[in-house]
Amino acid sequence: MLGKHQVGGKMCKVTIVIPVYNTGLYLKRAIESCLIQTLRDIEIIIVNDGSTDNSLEIAKEYESYDDRVKVVSTENRGLSEARNTGLELAKGKYVYFLDSDDWIEAEAIEQCYNHAAKNNLDLVLFDSKVSVEELREFSKEINLDAYKRDHIIDNPYTVMSGRQFVELYADKRGTLLPAWLVFADRKFLTDNYLRFLPGAYYEDVAFHFSCMMAAERIMYIPRAFHTRTYRDGSIMTSGLSVRKVCSIYEITKELYSSLTMYGKEHDHLWTNYLIRLTRNLYRTVLGNVTRKDIETCRPYSAEILRLQKEAVILYYKVLSLTGEKPGIIRRTLEFIEEVVTPFGWISEEIINIAREVVSKRDKIIYKIFGSLPLNEEKKKIGIYGSGKHAEYILRKYKEMLGDIKADLVFIDTYKKSFHDKFYNYDIINIDDLKTVDISEIIILSYLYEDEMYNNIVSRYGNKYKIHKIYNGDKEPIDSGNYLKIYNRLNRYYSFGRKRIILMYTPLHTNIGDHMIAEASFKFFAGYLPDYEVSEITSKQYANYRDAVVYQTNVDDIVVITGGGFIGSLWPSGQYVYEIVKDFPDNKIVILPQTMYFNENEEGERHKKLANEIFNKHRDLSICWREEISLSRSREYIGENVKCYLMPDMALTLNYSHEQRQREGILLCLRSDREGLLSDIQKRAIKEYFLNKGEIVNESCMRWDVPIKQEHRDEVIKSKINEIKSHKLVITDTLHCMISCAISGTPCIAIDNISSKVKGVYSTWLKDIKYIRFVSSYEDIFSIYYDSWEELHKKNYYTKNYEEYLKRLANIIKGER
Repeated sequence: MLGKHQVGGKMCKVTIVIPVYNTGLYLKRAIESCLIQTLRDIEIIIVNDGSTDNSLEIAKEYESYDDRVKVVSTENRGLSEARNTGLELAKGKYVYFLDSDDWIEAEAIEQCYNHAAKNNLDLVLFDSKVSVEELREFSKEINLDAYKRDHIIDNPYTVMSGRQFVELYADKRGTLLPAWLVFADRKFLTDNYLRFLPGAYYEDVAFHFSCMMAAERIMYIPRAFHTRTYRDGSIMTSGLSVRKVCSIYEITKELYSSLTMYGKEHDHLWTNYLIRLTRNLYRTVLGNVTRKDIETCRPYSAEILRLQKEAVILYYKVLSLTGEKPGIIRRTLEFIEEVVTPFGWISEEIINIAREVVSKRDKIIYKIFGSLPLNEEKKKIGIYGSGKHAEYILRKYKEMLGDIKADLVFIDTYKKSFHDKFYNYDIINIDDLKTVDISEIIILSYLYEDEMYNNIVSRYGNKYKIHKIYNGDKEPIDSGNYLKIYNRLNRYYSFGRKRIILMYTPLHTNIGDHMIAEASFKFFAGYLPDYEVSEITSKQYANYRDAVVYQTNVDDIVVITGGGFIGSLWPSGQYVYEIVKDFPDNKIVILPQTMYFNENEEGERHKKLANEIFNKHRDLSICWREEISLSRSREYIGENVKCYLMPDMALTLNYSHEQRQREGILLCLRSDREGLLSDIQKRAIKEYFLNKGEIVNESCMRWDVPIKQEHRDEVIKSKINEIKSHKLVITDTLHCMISCAISGTPCIAIDNISSKVKGVYSTWLKDIKYIRFVSSYEDIFSIYYDSWEELHKKNYYTKNYEEYLKRLANIIKGER
């Protein structure tokens, strides 16, 4: 310990406030990190917030030998009140708030003070390291770099306002919220009435928001001066409580109160930042509500529903401050869905709010249309935009306000003037506007509104009065997305929550995976019609994982798409493990899959992962599409996980009803890690059929570009038609063999590295005469093709998997 250092009660350079509640195990480290600061002219105010352990004794011991330490005891009123008490007693020109289980570097306070004093700063911002203790109660993954932003902020040591800082770095996740990352001018705090919201958790969110709005001079230092401790029993690692839930709504109200207090309610930057902070807070706190959490909060459901209603009203109010736009209707409904999802409770009051919000959409559109100069006779108006969207807008205008009386001319960026017409009006190129007598232009585009505006202004300056009907709103007037959300909410309210989330569907080029997705949706429609089905693509899960988890209720059924990626062969296998871990309380069903592990170190690692993660889940069912994978599952995962043999979902499709003339041979052979054939063997197959006088074409089961959901059906049919046009297909690709089966196309199949081709053939297709399997490519040369009857006739796919699909539906519903 250091010798006694006397300062007394006089003014000092910096006050460090340490709120303490039952942190005796960590308090010495926190206090001593303050006492060894290279800046000696400091005071340390320790606010004992009604601790029941030895925290007060520890604090008093330090107070007894160093006059810089001052201990104040209060009844237990929470972290916010303890910080506020410390701030009221502070004598320092600057103030820093340190949590009692964390610590700071020796030069932290001096560095911050020097920059603040030299540059007359309101706030100094810096970063933090993370220290993780053994956690028994906290299972979420901890990001060790969560409080570092030196890779984000590209202009450190620069003086800027809080507004500039938020404008530059909010979208890049550079605006970290904790109070222990802020070194503040005490006068700045007191003059702006900056305090922590009493009695609430997550008080740093509101404090940060107010500080950013008020600050004129801040600076970021790219140094991790602070270390944050993750430990059992802390506010952040302890379980969800009613007080935490209520605090979310209280903080939301506090944010809005601060917005109006600082007169920023009409500043779009701050209203949008408030919306961002609100949604992030909800997702952080309610990101993974468990069944236990729901039961803990159920006795207080009436109070929580009341607060949810207030939060929704406030959210809509804030959105409306950004201007009356159709997009605020959808965004409000999205927020309502996010609010009600974690607990699955939805009140009549909230449904009534949703109904009222939806009713306002046409009023907003009517007001937008009423501001347009389309009802003035003999006036010529330019309309920039001449596609389907513009056509809808003009039709909607006539429905709401009657016939258009103005004379119109349509403007186009690329078309030649007076060569085409739209709605029987002339189309003129934007470069020829001077040839027509117009004074006003209406832009009818939501995607290219700014680009079109700039096209006009860059050519003609302020010559024309320009009407932008969207003004940055990205919700097209003809969008029906808001109605989908509204209808979902109504179903939840009327019939309860019956929702399936089909997870990790493809957007890539592999047509086979899209066939699985297409078949899955047809299965849901046919066998589970009472369930709403939401799709989360692989890209959505990877990019918005936290949001996906937050928007999933524990009663939602998570269904992972089928395929061949469980194991170590493809990177997608890792995401299956992550999904299973992300939804520990949900029923999870994995649609028919193949399991394969490479015989190497990575394969062994994946075996252990699969065993550990799958066995740990409370309600996991896995469907395997061949006996081989089912056998591997029993060996590597064991008997505890519920496993079933089910056909590949694509086998439930049927494209054999329409037959066509077939000719030539199609080779569909792999060139990736799953293929077993060498280039020499592939050439041998091709030459064999060429020598027999056949036309030989080559193809694969991949599309030229990534396949969007809305194009799945079209792409699948295109590939099926290509396959059906050949009298014989040679393939080592599973879904090419399946495509042949379901289209009635003769096929010779060769196995691949995971044995899934052989497995699916043996389990499901071996009785189909127009599908043959060979163990070696050389067997292709010994087949007597003239006697293969199915090569020369129409074949129809007659397999019926009704029994299996009913069983799969029962597995998903939890019935046996």
